[in-house]
Amino acid sequence: AMTKAPERYGFDLPLSKNAVKSREWLMYFMRTNGADFLDDNGKAHFNTPEAIETVRFLSDLVKKTGRQAMINYSEDDTIDNFAKGNVGFIFCAGTLITRIVAIDPSLLDKIAIIDTPTKKLAPVDGAGLVGIGKFKGRPYSDETNAFLKFLLREDIYREFLLSMPNMVPITVEGANDEQFWSHPTVAPYRNFYQLWTEGAMTGRRVGMEYGPNVWTSFAMPGSPIEDMFQSILIDNVPVESAVKTVHDKITDNLAAAGL
Repeated sequence: AMTKAPERYGFDLPLSKNAVKSREWLMYFMRTNGADFLDDNGKAHFNTPEAIETVRFLSDLVKKTGRQAMINYSEDDTIDNFAKGNVGFIFCAGTLITRIVAIDPSLLDKIAIIDTPTKKLAPVDGAGLVGIGKFKGRPYSDETNAFLKFLLREDIYREFLLSMPNMVPITVEGANDEQFWSHPTVAPYRNFYQLWTEGAMTGRRVGMEYGPNVWTSFAMPGSPIEDMFQSILIDNVPVESAVKTVHDKITDNLAAAGL
């Protein structure tokens, strides 16, 4: 309904192979349709009726309401199109704020964040990861503990969050740190930041449907999901065939890693 091509399109999705973002947006829709990339044993679980239905839904949405140039879009491209009024809605991360402020700050009072549409299950948010770990029984364990305590000290943690645009606190102390929320780069957009904070607390990464999974990086290196969408949208490969190709790729990647 929002599409009035070529002046305005209803929907943008960052499908560039370099963006490596479409797997995330696909995951959110898969979750609401009861589909997963991996099962609870960490094995490939992509070639299912629910996943096929979800891929077909998003592919049809792109074909009917988007522009072909979308196959080369980065996440910043979709946000720029949105801010310039060329597209009706997008999937977004916290980087939305920085881009909107740079292009047209007046838009911040005219936009809203909504959940992914639900079919079978409740929506799920995405969460980025900055991982720091230690191995049990290894040398320098005490020094590692001391470093982690230092990094998560309230003032250091605040400085870390403010060093990059649109980072949100996920520690109890950080979430209650009024100096963070009142900072001039955060305070004007506090409602947006708090929505992302809530999402970070319940969100997950691709391939971590059943909790943190160190094998995800082996299962999905490169851009198999981006390749899949481009094969469907450019080469007209049937959805069922494209989904099976990804499923087999995930299986092969896990086998190569000895899993």
